[in-house]
Amino acid sequence: MLTNYEKEKVIDHLNGKTTYTLPAHLWWGVSTSTPAVDGTGVTEPVGNGYARVDAVGAAFAAASGDSAVNASNITFPEATGSWGTLTYIVAFDAESGGNLLRFGALDAPVEVTSGIFRIVAGDLAISITEPA
Repeated sequence: MLTNYEKEKVIDHLNGKTTYTLPAHLWWGVSTSTPAVDGTGVTEPVGNGYARVDAVGAAFAAASGDSAVNASNITFPEATGSWGTLTYIVAFDAESGGNLLRFGALDAPVEVTSGIFRIVAGDLAISITEPA
């Protein structure tokens, strides 16, 4: 789901109000809480090897219809301890802080206590279609 921030940037760009310069990097993270379209509500793990992952546009296939899927795996650093129970994947325009751009629920919660967490190629779709 696109956040209000990203939707407003795209709409203003399309309407010629302001130029939206795409972020040079798209930083993927995970959340143990439910994000909101106003950009709040994200609870990322802290410590234990957690870091957002830089997945530039090349990691996604070209859009088809109203969506695009990840063309390659998005692999997070190795967890050296608990990251909690992950429920959402989130995307930001910065490695830390920054603006939440989009988010989506995982198919099922995933408890990460150690090891490597990854989003397998083809499992993450970015869509402009809003739920009814």
